[in-house]
Amino acid sequence: MKSIADVLDKCEDDVFQRMIANLSGPHYKIGTRGPSTGKMPVPRMTGTLARASRRKRLSASERIIFSDPKVAHYAKYVHDGTRPRAGHPGMKPRHYLGDVIKQRRAAWLFTIRMAILNGIRLVGR
Repeated sequence: MKSIADVLDKCEDDVFQRMIANLSGPHYKIGTRGPSTGKMPVPRMTGTLARASRRKRLSASERIIFSDPKVAHYAKYVHDGTRPRAGHPGMKPRHYLGDVIKQRRAAWLFTIRMAILNGIRLVGR
């Protein structure tokens, strides 16, 4: 029987690995033309954005996954995009973490729900 903490660790690891996969798109040399902005996965020039990815356990039931602004200060702009401004057309968002959450949320919630129900059943015996 897996504990709920083990199940949460598994879900966290899945989120992190899928986010890194989104950030590990085709490698392009700096100065060459890659895919157009907004296409997934995020084209990788240097890998700094993937290296900036961090995960932290806050408590037994809380974890966060984020991009370290000390390593890649531009991560939020890549993820959320930018608005058009004078002389700049703006940048389309590339939700490398948000897309993972949308795609897998139901599966993770189901896994967590089943672990809780199994724990309740074992206590009731």
